[in-house]
Amino acid sequence: MPPPALNLQPMWLDAQCPRLGRYVLGPLLGKGGMGEVMEGWDLVLHRVVALKVLRNMEPTAVIRFMHEAQVHARVAHPNICRVYDVEVSDGTVMISMQLVRGLNLEQARGELATEEAVTLLAQVAEGVHAAHRLKLIHRDLKPSNILLERGDDGRWVPYICDFGLALALDEPAFTAGNGIIGTPAYMAPEQFRGDRSRIGPATDVYCLGGTLHYLLYGRPPGGSVATSGGPVPKKRAIELPQNREVPRDLRSILVKCLQPDAGLRYGTAAGLAEDLWAFRNGEKVDASLPGPLGRLWRRWRSRAAAVLPYALGAGGLLCGSAATALGLGLAQSRAATLAHRFQVETRQMELDLRLERAQPPHDLRPALARVRSRMDALRAEMKALGPAASGPGHLALAQACLVLRDFGRARAEAEQAWEAGDRGPASARVLACALGTEAALGEGGGPPPEPGRLEALFHRGRGLASEGETYGQALMARVRRDDLKAAAEGLAEAKANPWRVEASALACASLGTLGQAAMEGGDFPGAQARFDEALDVARRALALAPSDGLAHHATLVSARNLAALQLDQGRLGLGTLAPWEAQCRQALERDPGDPRLQDDWLGLRILKVLRLRDLGQDGRRDLDEAMIFQGTRLKEPLTRALATDRMAVLWLQAQAAFQRGEEPGPALGEALRSPDPAPLLFLDLRREALILKARAEAARNLDPRPSLDEALARVPLTDHPAWTASQSACEAWLVRAAWEAAHGQDAAASLRRARTHLNAALQLNPGSVRGRALEARLRGRP
Repeated sequence: MPPPALNLQPMWLDAQCPRLGRYVLGPLLGKGGMGEVMEGWDLVLHRVVALKVLRNMEPTAVIRFMHEAQVHARVAHPNICRVYDVEVSDGTVMISMQLVRGLNLEQARGELATEEAVTLLAQVAEGVHAAHRLKLIHRDLKPSNILLERGDDGRWVPYICDFGLALALDEPAFTAGNGIIGTPAYMAPEQFRGDRSRIGPATDVYCLGGTLHYLLYGRPPGGSVATSGGPVPKKRAIELPQNREVPRDLRSILVKCLQPDAGLRYGTAAGLAEDLWAFRNGEKVDASLPGPLGRLWRRWRSRAAAVLPYALGAGGLLCGSAATALGLGLAQSRAATLAHRFQVETRQMELDLRLERAQPPHDLRPALARVRSRMDALRAEMKALGPAASGPGHLALAQACLVLRDFGRARAEAEQAWEAGDRGPASARVLACALGTEAALGEGGGPPPEPGRLEALFHRGRGLASEGETYGQALMARVRRDDLKAAAEGLAEAKANPWRVEASALACASLGTLGQAAMEGGDFPGAQARFDEALDVARRALALAPSDGLAHHATLVSARNLAALQLDQGRLGLGTLAPWEAQCRQALERDPGDPRLQDDWLGLRILKVLRLRDLGQDGRRDLDEAMIFQGTRLKEPLTRALATDRMAVLWLQAQAAFQRGEEPGPALGEALRSPDPAPLLFLDLRREALILKARAEAARNLDPRPSLDEALARVPLTDHPAWTASQSACEAWLVRAAWEAAHGQDAAASLRRARTHLNAALQLNPGSVRGRALEARLRGRP
């Protein structure tokens, strides 16, 4: 699998270019009423961006500018220009966005055939629908706000931009005022009247119809009006120009979009997209309009809905169910307000910590303490605000835990938000990411989430910008144990969003699993190739985020996998471990409480002890340091990886004591009382501890066979078990054969089984250090 290509620096970049914050400023791309857009180079993430810089620093302009960034960033869709970041530097506010190189739809009209124009608008309608699912109304859709860029296949790809006039229907009225807002030539009647209560998805459908009108006839629906100004069109029933080149079905679609009555238009942008695709594919479209009776019923229903509540209220007849509905509406409005405020807070936490992690190596504890302090303040506010704050508050805490990379706690907080009734797209997406990432990185103590539930959660949260769609696909593939796909999707997400270290870590974990499977199957070159690839991916992530503990962990885990491969074949030099130990020690100094880095420290120490044992040297000092580390640095409850490390250290202590002729009981007993751990260096630690227990029992002239039977029961019953399992089985049968021979029993059957298992192990891994030692013990036996 080839590594993702690095972004190339732009041709204009040099030392003389001006700099604003983390961005180098390049060519000017355009100017607007409040500022300008220019090309920029991100010094932290090493990519080209479009920078929208605010020059008008009046308070109202700043609030509106920040609102644009917030609502735009909520949507992730292949046909919506992405917002990367917001930064304030030297009093200047700027939005960093995806750079789209190409024309806008207005400029490209003359180059587009009818079918191509329909295809582009169908894609745009799908993007608009993604925004509508998040209760965002663009309000300024027009040809000049749709950018085009050539895709890999040479076709135009449309991108919706400029969310400066977007209206969030689930936010309080202060985020956008009433009044005539938009481009008159493309505005729907309700928008032209400035009636905020009437604005909805059908408003954008009208704008899309106006854009289609421009593409087909060369002018907007109001007449010969330029997109940048001109006389205000009259909003009456549309009369299309006579043009035989425009097919009848396309005219029907256009008429339905441009109905003055919003109720007669397409109910959703998705409905418009379906009809456009149907036309594009030569299928029947469904652009039908209701007849006279249908229109009469629609008008009556609309007026009744407006009059009935007032009539009931005036007569004092407001029933209990209506009052309940009104109370519920107020509660939902309050919850939405709280959710928005909490979302802004957690977004700022994420931005702050992301920048901290992108800086050169330094102590992260002050930045982490700030995030935890904000979380404490949020909990206090939740308590003061009462039940209405429960769902939004727990969701915000879950997002903060994701920022801290505490995926288990993020899952618990997200589940609480879900139970509190907050089951919107944001909650679904956060819960899916917490569940999936915890399982994908092997940090969950329980069973992995059901793939079906994970997929349903991602589907419910589709369209949000909190996590990329590719990342969700990678998580689901990992949970389904399709590590080849998980690695590919993780690498694709890391390439698209280099700052998302979780995607790189997920790709490394999947590559590591593939390498381990290859190693257990005897494909050692294949295993090394996977481990090398994972290490390369992790190093690239670390180069972009030098202070990120997860990037360090991905690097160190990949290095540990390579060291384990060398260990079993007797090729691991102690000098090989030294630089990794130094990196781990330095990373721990900057964030001593990171359980992943603690696991790395213990894992490297365990590798060193095992290598010293193979060399016949005493590893007692390193084991004692590991025990001290566990006793002073680890905090309960332990992660699954740290629980495995603790059991491994206890097993090694018991083994060292037994080899010195001492009683291994205390350490061994504690190891066997531990819950079943994850595999360590391809070993089943409980199986190894049971074999050691049997050896100790035999040395005290106790019957070891019950312990051996329990150990052998953990060997997979397959025709071709892993060589590590075969080696363990061989050792178990050797211990049994020695006991039988010492007690006058026939050991021939046990020896035959030991040879069978050893032959299977050596066939897969002929160079194994443990295999050669077992072979020496069997040599010369009858």
